[in-house]
Amino acid sequence: MIKTLISDFDGTISAVDFYLTIQKLHMTAPDCMRFWDDYIAHKITHFEAMQGIMGTIDKTEDAMDPALDMMKLDPDFAESFEKISMAGWSLAIVSAGAEWYIRQHLNRAGIPMTTTLDEMRPGVAYVAANTGGFISGKPGLHLTLPESSPFFCVETGINKKQATQYFIGVSDSSAFAGDGRPDLQSALLLPPTRRFATGWLADELTSRNEPFVKFTRWNQVASELLR
Repeated sequence: MIKTLISDFDGTISAVDFYLTIQKLHMTAPDCMRFWDDYIAHKITHFEAMQGIMGTIDKTEDAMDPALDMMKLDPDFAESFEKISMAGWSLAIVSAGAEWYIRQHLNRAGIPMTTTLDEMRPGVAYVAANTGGFISGKPGLHLTLPESSPFFCVETGINKKQATQYFIGVSDSSAFAGDGRPDLQSALLLPPTRRFATGWLADELTSRNEPFVKFTRWNQVASELLR
């Protein structure tokens, strides 16, 4: 039996979004949030907002640990990942953020990862996210569109709905966990008992009278799948 948990990363596996940590730590231009305001006003794409904000980081890669720490990865993430893996669940991290910091966190947690669908299996997390990184010795996280991804789209870089539809199609059992605007359409594809939400997504589903399972930490999602 193939079982897949499709999960967002920022604000879902982590408590805080990366783009917010770099702002709080004053690692970006003072007016960097103009990019987010333009996105909310439908003037630019979500990807362009993320690209703009991360491009203003004034630190080099070796100075980014404080921002990673402030994201506050679920402290039980590694243990929860191991438990669901042992139960036959594969994890697909589908993010409109950057593969760079997701990889950093997975490396810290000792979790193997792949960006190739054929290599995805219980115990090896699959990651679909925006590409790019730091240029050696230079400031700024240079985000690029993941044009080689099977789930590529211009708006967010990664089409979460398309990815979710794919994993539902190839899995005997599936679930989705998320927190933000790009997660809404994916969440609505799952039945209420396999639709996990927090933050903005939870509020939006509530306003639509759409039932879901609320969580505050990612390990609660894993625990529910193991019931």
